[in-house]
Amino acid sequence: MMLDLLLASDKRPYVPGGKSKKLFSFNFNGTRFSIELPAHYPADARNRANTKGNINYLNKAEYGVKNITDPQRREQRAGSSEVISIFTRSFGVFGFPFGIKCLGSLSASGTLLYFPTILKEFSLFNPAHLEQAAVNLIYYTKGPGAYKSRNEGEISPINWRITTLDNGLLMVRYDAYKEAAGMLSEQFRSSCIIPIDRYHALTLHFSTFQSVETERCYPLLRDLRDEILETVKIELSDHAKKELEYAQKTWPDATISQDMKPIEWEYDEGHYEGGEFVVTEKKAFPPEWKA
Repeated sequence: MMLDLLLASDKRPYVPGGKSKKLFSFNFNGTRFSIELPAHYPADARNRANTKGNINYLNKAEYGVKNITDPQRREQRAGSSEVISIFTRSFGVFGFPFGIKCLGSLSASGTLLYFPTILKEFSLFNPAHLEQAAVNLIYYTKGPGAYKSRNEGEISPINWRITTLDNGLLMVRYDAYKEAAGMLSEQFRSSCIIPIDRYHALTLHFSTFQSVETERCYPLLRDLRDEILETVKIELSDHAKKELEYAQKTWPDATISQDMKPIEWEYDEGHYEGGEFVVTEKKAFPPEWKA
């Protein structure tokens, strides 16, 4: 390990824990999820993992929703998904000279989502309904529904793709792109959505940050992201398996788009007063669930 650190360079960077990852396991009402992550970047104080081995996602108290006094945030929160944080980790990539310089970092986080506005007759195990859930999530995280984003949303989805896990579960993957002032280069964010029951999904989010200009930084961070995703394992509970079977029998011909272009959202017109955005013309409306 010390030799790898000393020999680190832009072309041969060093990722702490990259060769020996740590296994994280969680139990969601009988559905088991595991992922292997490299050693975290110790300079990032946000590194944390849910200490509960068993997480009851049917218990709303687990979501930790606090009272929201801001009416704009209240409106945004009412339609967006409800979230349980699972883990947050950051990984540093070190290079010349002598592995001291951090070339960039990759932040990874896992959350469990409940979609409060989804139609009750829907199921996220239906590929078409899963696609609508992904678009709904993009609206509230990358588009007009993202708090404080307003007309500064990210270009998303990019690189939309659908993969199938070993147990047959679909995983929606897409990237988001945004140029940020003062950044050395454009910043990419990636998201993955995996259904675990009728109204709940597991999401994984990855954010890249480049500290210095180097051609190898972003490709390496993306490779690290892909290596992490290859370790994802999900074993559905007996109840979730029955819901999956029900969806397959009820909607045998349902499909999901294999490609999707960036969505061009409408944004509210307005201006800021005292740090708050005042809407003068309402143009942004969340996507509707369509049966």
